[in-house]
Order: sequence, then C-alpha cells, then structure tokens
Amino acid sequence: MCKDSLCIIRGNFFLTILSLLLIFSTKHYTPSPEQHSATRKSGAQVVDTWIEEWDPKKLCWIRVEGPEGKCSSVVNHFPRDAAAAPLARFGPFVVLDDRVAAIFGATNSESLEQFSRMMAAFPNIEQLNFVDASGTTNDTINLKIGRLIRASGISTHVPSYGSARSGAVDLFIAGTRRSMEPGARFAVHCWIDPKGREPHDFPIHDPCNTLYLDYYMEMGMSHDKAHQFYDMTNSVPHASALWFGAEQMQFWLDASSSIDREEERRQHRAEGEGH
Repeated sequence: MCKDSLCIIRGNFFLTILSLLLIFSTKHYTPSPEQHSATRKSGAQVVDTWIEEWDPKKLCWIRVEGPEGKCSSVVNHFPRDAAAAPLARFGPFVVLDDRVAAIFGATNSESLEQFSRMMAAFPNIEQLNFVDASGTTNDTINLKIGRLIRASGISTHVPSYGSARSGAVDLFIAGTRRSMEPGARFAVHCWIDPKGREPHDFPIHDPCNTLYLDYYMEMGMSHDKAHQFYDMTNSVPHASALWFGAEQMQFWLDASSSIDREEERRQHRAEGEGH
C-alpha cells in the first residue's frame, strides 16, 4: 500500500538516475499497434500520438519505429525571450509580469512552498504558461500545487513552443481555463515507486491509484473519463513517453479548454510574408 509522499514518483522528463536504471533494466515493453506512431480519429478530430524512449548517450528522445538512432522530440527550443528579464523566480516558477508566470523545469518537495511564496508576492497572477515543464520528483506535492492553481483561479496555457510533460500535465489540467497553441506538446508515462513498482502492480482501488483518479475528477473529469485518462497515462512504462499534441489534449478536457487558432493564423501570415 502507498504510505507516504515518497511512494510515487513521476520524474523529471530529463536525465534522472531513476530513469537510467529503468532504461537499462531487463523489463521489455511492446506497445500496442494503436499506440505506435499512428493517426487516430477521435470524433471529427484527427490526432497523432507516438512513443519515444530516452537515449542516455545522446541525451534525447528516440521515436519508436522511427529512423534508427535519430533524435525526435526536442522540447527546449523555445524563444530566447520566453523568460527575458523575469520579475522574480521561485524554483521552477518564473514571474514574467504582474499577471503571468511560467514553468521552467520540474517541481519537487519544495515547490508547494515556492508557489505559495510567488502568489503571496504577486497576488494578481492569473495565467501560468508551460514553457519547459518537465515533470515532478514528488507527485504528492505536485497534486497539491495543482489544487492550489485551481483554488487561485489561475488559467493554464501552453504556447506553440512549450510543453507539459509527465507530472506537469497534471498541473496543466488544474487551470480554471486551459488553452493551447498549435504546436504545443504533451507527454505522459506511468508513475513508479522507489521499489520499481508501477500502477498496474496495485489494485485500481489502492490509494496509489485513487490519488490520481480523485484528482482528475476534482478537476472536472467524469468518473469514466478520469479512468480513461489515467489508463492513457499508464499506457507506457516510466522509462518511455507517449507524446501528443493540442488536439489530443483538448479531447481529454472539457469546454474550458481551447486551442488558440488566432496564434495559428498569425503564424501562417508571417510565413506568407516571408516568401
């Protein structure tokens, strides 16, 4: 049974020791055909999902069934001015102006206190941008931050160059309004505990699993959708990643989420002027 906050880890999506241990373990995982790099239809939407694995030598993600050894998802190519001259920084939380903050990096055991200090110092913050949100090393704290985001009435946003990965996805869905620009990227995988156990090693009604299901329903998902979303996040082991874009994320959320089509139109106009 899950007993404390150290039981569950949804680690930083970059090079953690835990990820390295898992990658070099003997456990083998074979994704189902529909989880591979394939186009799936959801209602009128057509979305892409794909699976990647971390290469500790190249320090990048390699797409399953892609060109052998070729790096795939690059999540750090954001504009240099994405965090230019921030007003303040509180751990992974960067204050861009009086009303907007951003996430760069992973949350940890200190992040709840850091987020609280940020809100005390900048009480007018109303939007949290996910620029390079790589996950968390403490899921219990991370979910508490999510609840505080919701209680504070903060909207969450992923720009075209941004990404929310692993535990950061839980923070994104906490927004009172969730918005994404075309090009925004998301990545999920299952959690793991210090003994190497993953969600399927516990009964679905074990506290280790209901911790997330309760949170997703609290954030507005129905009982069925919460279970489906949780199953999706657990569809790949901790050492891999299931990637998808804004269209797929919008499918999982309710009407309070949206894709910023105006930004897409601005990009098309800029491209046209460049020719």
